[in-house]
Amino acid sequence: MRKLMEVVDGLRQDGIAQQGIALPQIAVVGDQSSGKSSVLENITGIPFPKGTGTVTKCATRITIRRALKRTTPFSARVSFVINGKNSPFKNEGPKMNHTSVGKLQKTLERLNELIHQNESKTDIDDIIEVDIEERHDSDAVDLSIVDLPGLIATTTEGQSKDLVGSIEKMVSRYAEDKRTVILAIMEAHRDISNSRALAMAEKADEKGERTVGVLTKMDLVEEATEDDVLNVLNNSRKPLYHGYFAVVNRAQKTLNEGKSLKDARRDEKEWFERNKHYMSMDGRCGIDNLKRGISKRLRVILSKGVPEILVDIKTRIQCTRDSIKSLGPPPASSEYERHLLLDEALNSIRELKLQSTQPLFEEKETLWAKQLTLRRQFKNGIQAVQPDFPADKYKCRLAEVEPKGERKTKDISDKKVNKSSYLITRCIPVNEGDIVEAPIGSVVEFLKKNTRLFGVVESESRSPDGKRLLKIDLGKYTSLEQRLTNLAYFQRFKVIQVQCELGEQDIHSCSELRKQIAQDIQRFRGEELPGFPNFAVFKRYFTMFTAAWKEPTYKLNRRMADAFEAKAKQMIQTSCSHLNVPRLEKLLLQTLNSWFIERKTEISSQLEEYLSNEQSMPMTENHHFIDNWKRLREQRMVKQLLRPFQGDGDISREEVRKVISDNIQSTGYGYSNEIIESMDLIDGLRAYYKVVEMRYIDGVSQKILCAYFDDPVHKDLHKVLKAKALENMKQIFKYDDDFLIQRDALEKKLTVLESGYKRLAEHNSTL
Repeated sequence: MRKLMEVVDGLRQDGIAQQGIALPQIAVVGDQSSGKSSVLENITGIPFPKGTGTVTKCATRITIRRALKRTTPFSARVSFVINGKNSPFKNEGPKMNHTSVGKLQKTLERLNELIHQNESKTDIDDIIEVDIEERHDSDAVDLSIVDLPGLIATTTEGQSKDLVGSIEKMVSRYAEDKRTVILAIMEAHRDISNSRALAMAEKADEKGERTVGVLTKMDLVEEATEDDVLNVLNNSRKPLYHGYFAVVNRAQKTLNEGKSLKDARRDEKEWFERNKHYMSMDGRCGIDNLKRGISKRLRVILSKGVPEILVDIKTRIQCTRDSIKSLGPPPASSEYERHLLLDEALNSIRELKLQSTQPLFEEKETLWAKQLTLRRQFKNGIQAVQPDFPADKYKCRLAEVEPKGERKTKDISDKKVNKSSYLITRCIPVNEGDIVEAPIGSVVEFLKKNTRLFGVVESESRSPDGKRLLKIDLGKYTSLEQRLTNLAYFQRFKVIQVQCELGEQDIHSCSELRKQIAQDIQRFRGEELPGFPNFAVFKRYFTMFTAAWKEPTYKLNRRMADAFEAKAKQMIQTSCSHLNVPRLEKLLLQTLNSWFIERKTEISSQLEEYLSNEQSMPMTENHHFIDNWKRLREQRMVKQLLRPFQGDGDISREEVRKVISDNIQSTGYGYSNEIIESMDLIDGLRAYYKVVEMRYIDGVSQKILCAYFDDPVHKDLHKVLKAKALENMKQIFKYDDDFLIQRDALEKKLTVLESGYKRLAEHNSTL
């Protein structure tokens, strides 16, 4: 039995059945919700998908074998065999090995859901194959059985209108096969004359020689109809050559409670023992008797069918050879195959955004991470070219060295701590506990060695609570963070406390900028009165300061485009690697490169216009602009007012009033109108620059990201690539004859038939 099953399964795997050769099998036919799935569960031990609607959408073949040498109790292999031309799947579906029933159940549910989603595209020949091996000492029997979709009378909301007809067509195709045993499932508590399954079985097997009846849900039979059920089991009411079997299904309640198949079979046995009038049907009650009965029938049709199959195959081999000979020399491919290859090569482009979260093959970072890095570099590039505005007063924080492999931190208040373990991290506010980057070295020594970059350490002292303070003249530089980026070696630190305070730079140290602006105010003076801001000069200098933004902007566009082009190129190369169509790959890569060149040029123009708009039309509703401008003015005023009081000694109230009055009466707190106007304009430029800088960084980043990352962009790229390929199909594939499909099909058919004949002949003792 086992050897015969292996031979027939080998023929089926070779594709003999698709060549019109009928192979021995058992097909399960039943009305929807007739208990068909529960019967299969009890026969095979596999929990099948259940539901209130038509759950099974295509045929499922389950083959069970008892392996003599098997050590593990269970092993299952699942594959989805595709035969239909309109199938949305590949020529051969997924093959998955499982060592537990639970994993197998999830796979079957996933496949059924996939088929359900593509219901309109599945074909009558599509089938799920489940090959199971169990230990020889289990209660399994050698068996091969096909589960067919449940028969329905009408469709419900969301179902295809053709579903009724397609299911009947599929069931008829299996039932009419002369080497198929029909397992007709019907509910025992309903009149069998209303069973669609029995009606279709009778239509295909008029004499009932290949039909086995199965009555399910015996526990639902009412006492008044028990005699009718006994008449059916006695094979007297509707005689079948192989008679009927009776089983008790698991109730939905027990399914919800998670009752096992083993417990269900025990309950079934106890039920029949309680209802002794059914026990008189010797060998006809219970799932175990059903399994033995259908296994016996399978053995009979296998033994009888093998010699007949051999003759059928031999006849078809000769006919196929004659057909191939009449077609002439062999072609290379078909139109259908060329389009399939093209679609397979291009499908990945549609998923470019989804794939951006996957690693870039040999690279360690994803495309998403890459674009984040590029945007950070762009931000640093914009901030690095900011003009040399006067410095504000900043608070710096020191960080403690955190060597690799160590996570311990030292107590900053401990005087024994080596001061070389601390250094300035950045001149922007940070919080305790932040992780930052900074070069290794002592604060004092580091700054003294880098006075050209950072200024000079003026003094070092300690606060009342013992904290170490540094006063540093930053010179013209406002941000240590910008200068630290020029250093080659960085180390991670954990911020632990405020450690130093940087000195404030006087506006007059920026004399060249002030003088130039003062001169331009005079040169470009308009109708504004003296002392009023000169908008023309403001706009002139803002345009001049932001001109340096062009290079970081264009660099971001180039790098982002190159990153996405590299990802798209790799996806196309991967898709084409197994297609063996080098001309297609070359054409797609050339078209891809041209598309990105045009895209980069187009986006560069848009970015140039965006920057030009920022420069030509200064505007903002951001309150930080006015707030910062006001703050800068107040700082200048306060500093000028406090300057007379920097000497030693006490001063009276009258003297204070006189000093302040003298300073106020002097021109602009001691400065000329030109100086005041230039200082005001510098403050305004500085305040507005910071507002626009962040707005520009965000705006450019968003524009470039949308330019290469949005789904519509990827769809447009896919459309361009496909159109170019379709224009050059003949050059790519070289062949374009209609008869190619026929020739290819005949050659494949001959290969299948010859392989099947060889397999069968080797195992047939009559040869």
